Amino acid sequence: CLAQDASRIFDVYWEVGAQKNGSLPPFWPGRFSALSSSKYPLAVKFNGVPARVYLS
Repeated sequence: CLAQDASRIFDVYWEVGAQKNGSLPPFWPGRFSALSSSKYPLAVKFNGVPARVYLS
């Protein structure tokens, strides 16, 4: 869901920011992978209106 994607994005910033010279890992851990993307957005309703969304 959208909240899980937001949490995963936060986790990436938290993990990278905790390192002295933080950088993205050479291999992306599965726990950081989002559930949605521009190719596969989530279908949600916003104020009763159908929408397709993803966070980046």
